[in-house]
Amino acid sequence: MMAMNPKLTVWRHSQDGNSPDDGLTVVVEPRSSAGEMVEVDGDISIMAVDPTLEGPQSKLARWDFTADKVSEHFQGTKDGGGFHFRLEWPGPRPQANRLDMYVRLTLSDGRQFVAEYSL
Repeated sequence: MMAMNPKLTVWRHSQDGNSPDDGLTVVVEPRSSAGEMVEVDGDISIMAVDPTLEGPQSKLARWDFTADKVSEHFQGTKDGGGFHFRLEWPGPRPQANRLDMYVRLTLSDGRQFVAEYSL
C-alpha cells in the first residue's frame, strides 16, 4: 500500500516562475498491510498531469528514480516519514490551475504500487 502525504505534497510557486523554488514537493509513504510506515527498495516514477487536457498534452512532466537513488530520499520525520522528492519543472511552469499526481513504485520482484493525488 502506498499514499502521498496530503500535507507535505505541494505545488511550489515562485514569484518569477523560473526559480528552483518553482516545482513540486512530493512525499510518498509506503505502508505495510498494518498501516505502518516501511522503507522499501524499488524504482519510483512520478508524473504530473493536467486533468483539463487530453492525450499527450496532458502529461506535463515525469521524473524517474532508480532504486539506488530512491533510498537517498527516505526520511523518517515526525511530520511525515517516507520518500521526500523536491522536483523542479523540466521547463516553464505549467499554466494549469490543478494537477493530478501519480506515483508508481516498482519493487525488485516486479510488484507495483500506485498512488494518486490532486493538487
